[in-house]
Amino acid sequence: MKSSRIAAAIAAFSLSAPVFAGAPNFIDTRAAAMGGVGVVTARPRAASFFNPALLAVKQPEKSDSFQMITPSIQAYTDNVDEWEDLADNVDAIEDDFVTPFENAVTALQTAPTPGNAAEARARALALNNELVRINNDQATANLGAGLSFAVPGQSFGFSAFASGSARVNLSLQYRDEALLMDIIDDADNLRAPSYNDGDLQSSVRAIGAATQQAGISLASSFNVGGYDIAVGVSPKLVDFVAYDFVAD
Repeated sequence: MKSSRIAAAIAAFSLSAPVFAGAPNFIDTRAAAMGGVGVVTARPRAASFFNPALLAVKQPEKSDSFQMITPSIQAYTDNVDEWEDLADNVDAIEDDFVTPFENAVTALQTAPTPGNAAEARARALALNNELVRINNDQATANLGAGLSFAVPGQSFGFSAFASGSARVNLSLQYRDEALLMDIIDDADNLRAPSYNDGDLQSSVRAIGAATQQAGISLASSFNVGGYDIAVGVSPKLVDFVAYDFVAD
C-alpha cells in the first residue's frame, strides 16, 4: 500500500464550500437530503462545513442560541448493485475458476494426456472468459462523519467543528490473457505447461482519499450603506491521505 500525507494550517475567508479533488466533503444530513446544498442555506450548526459567515447572518431563525451536530454520519455508494456484483464476482473467482484451473494445469503437467489437456484447456478458457467479463468492473463508496458546536448571533457567532470523509474506488484489472492463451496452446499440443502457483497477475485495486479537518469558525455582521454584510473565517487543520492498494 502506498500513501501520502499532507497536513496544513489554513486560515481563509469562506465564500463558498471547499472542494477536494479526492475525498468528498462531509455534509450534514439536512444538506445531503437537499442534494448537497448549503453555502447559503445551511443552518448555523452546519455553517462551518459550508460557509462560516452564516453564523452571523441577520435572520430571525438565526438568533443567539446554542446549536450542535453530535455527530452526523453518512455512508453511501454510487451504485449498490455494482458493489454487490463486484463482491460476488471476486468471491466466486477463487473457488469456481482459479482453483479448478490450477488443479487442471497441475494434472496436465504431471501427465500430458488428451483427457488432462482437454480439461486444462476448458478451465483456462473459462477463467479467461470470466476475467474478461468483469475486467474493469468498479464500484465507489463514500463515508463521512462530522460534529460541531455553534453559538450563532445577530452580530457575532462562533463554532468549533471537526469532520472526516473518505472515498474509495474498487476495480478489477485483468493481466493474464497471454498466460492463459499459452496454456491453451500447450494443451492443444499435449505439452506440459510451465506454470507455477502465483503466476496469475490479475488483481483488485483500491484507490481512495480521506480528508480530516478540525478548527473553529468566527463570523461577524455589519451594515454598509444600508446593506447587512456577514463575513466568516475558519482557521483549521486539514489532514489528507491518499491510498493505492492492490491485492492479487
